[in-house]
Amino acid sequence: MQARQLTPTTIGRIAAQAVGALTVFARFERALYARDSAGRIVCVVACDLGDGAIQARLPGPLPDLPDTIELAPAPIWTPPALPAWRDDNLVAGLSRATTMRPAKRDDVWTDAFAVGLAKLSGWVKGSAALDACRDLIGLGPGLTPSGDDALGGAAIALHVFGLPARANELGAFIRENAPCRTSDISMAHLNAAAAGEGSAAFHDALRDLVTGGDFASLERIGASSGWDAMDGAIAVLSPIFAR
Repeated sequence: MQARQLTPTTIGRIAAQAVGALTVFARFERALYARDSAGRIVCVVACDLGDGAIQARLPGPLPDLPDTIELAPAPIWTPPALPAWRDDNLVAGLSRATTMRPAKRDDVWTDAFAVGLAKLSGWVKGSAALDACRDLIGLGPGLTPSGDDALGGAAIALHVFGLPARANELGAFIRENAPCRTSDISMAHLNAAAAGEGSAAFHDALRDLVTGGDFASLERIGASSGWDAMDGAIAVLSPIFAR
């Protein structure tokens, strides 16, 4: 079957690295996932889902598409830089986010999630090895499990708030340990996070930490993925800045 060419309005920097024909392997109401011959994954989304590192954003709803697609060149989306900020603004934002975080559903893996976040904080403090966080990978249900979301949110936050050594260490840990422990889709998002890039909505929420925003964009990221990612950001930023 001939590939159908799509012309996105924008495409994420990492998604733009995919070349040639893409084979669709997962379909949802407003998004689909496809991979190129080298295994690079792109998430094609309807316009209302917004931009992201691995996303190709269409100008309207997601059409009915064949199993093979191609992406025409499009403007590259990259996360905007933070405005000027001070440590005290960030500390206040971390406290506000912790207070505003909706109660997490009590489930069989909820305690393990909390333990994993504590180990992530311990790594930043120097009291725990990063290997202790391995149990977060693939933890929880969903397209992107909560544990993956937390690790991805932590990696992005470390990049965004100017902590490259820790960001690179966590990124290397993710790339080494996450394959075969989580789904291909979640791994694609984790690879982007390891490079410091996520969805526009999550980058908006990180900006809210220093601008007094209300974190409303987190509600647009899956059922709980937005706040799970913010949990990871809080876990690594609080020990550094909230002293």
